[in-house]
Amino acid sequence: MFMVRWDGEPPADKQEWIEILKDVFASTYGSYRVRFSPGPQGWKFALEFREDLGMPEGEILANSAESVRFNVYQALAERGKPLDANWRGE
Repeated sequence: MFMVRWDGEPPADKQEWIEILKDVFASTYGSYRVRFSPGPQGWKFALEFREDLGMPEGEILANSAESVRFNVYQALAERGKPLDANWRGE
């Protein structure tokens, strides 16, 4: 599960961004909140993870917050979304 928020006016193709994020988060565990902020060279984003309390005991998470952040950036960049090239995660 994930929630998305844009600071300021969202991009005109907002729905396409959300579809890309659906693909990324489909293979993750837990709940995420993505907050996009405009920057001088494109969008930046912050990612907040909330662990799902229903996770079976002894299970191992395959994706760290850092890898999910990278996957979000990579998926959006591959689809030509205007992201800040200097972004390194928040």
